[in-house]
Amino acid sequence: MIAYAPDVVVLEWVANDSDTDIYKKAGEALVRRIKTELPDCRLVFMGFTGVADVDVDDATNTRQAITTNWQELCSHYSIDYVDYAAELYQLINVDGGDLSDYMYDGVHPTSVGHNIAHELVRSTVVTQLLATTIPILPPRLRDCEDFEADPIIRDATDFDSETGTWATVNDTQRQSSEADATITFTDTFVSCGLEFANTGVIQYSMDGGAYSASLDLTLVGPARILTGVLSKVSHDFAVKVISGTVTIEKFIAI
Repeated sequence: MIAYAPDVVVLEWVANDSDTDIYKKAGEALVRRIKTELPDCRLVFMGFTGVADVDVDDATNTRQAITTNWQELCSHYSIDYVDYAAELYQLINVDGGDLSDYMYDGVHPTSVGHNIAHELVRSTVVTQLLATTIPILPPRLRDCEDFEADPIIRDATDFDSETGTWATVNDTQRQSSEADATITFTDTFVSCGLEFANTGVIQYSMDGGAYSASLDLTLVGPARILTGVLSKVSHDFAVKVISGTVTIEKFIAI
């Protein structure tokens, strides 16, 4: 995105987020990276929401802790926060509308809801483009410097140790169908994950600790962040085959 040098960037979070440090720090690091690389860029934050029940006409925001995180971030960096929850409250609790007209489940807006969000963002972007001043970059709100760094990206063939039977496929991938076969990556990072083909079942372990519950890769998609925020020291990240054929494509860490 930075390579295109946009005048305005719209960020969107909230609906499926978690109230954990990795979201808070990564979110702030993204803002700081954009503002450092593109000091003249205007930022707009679109804050969608989740609701308890689309059949109950009360637009209560059930993800308030997460929303508060992003509102705090936006306030600190003088970013316009587009509050979809506040608009829903006006439409439902004040104007007497039906929540199901705007949200078809607990987190996703209907086409009508998306049109409302579009207009909120459009008008905010226009206001930003007409603004004569751009906020300066303030001190960090959180210790997120590590998340501003370029990631470590290693092909699966660049592993540090293995047990069991693995084979190289497509030049850069490692693949195993042997139960309990493991592959380990060692590096200095604060968070890491894997990119893999979505077949097989795995477990993972950090620094020799207990293995996680089993993850069915057919259910989690082609990539998955597996760790939260760690101390930035050398870590050993091990993956164990439980069943099926597991194809590791890349190790990615921050």
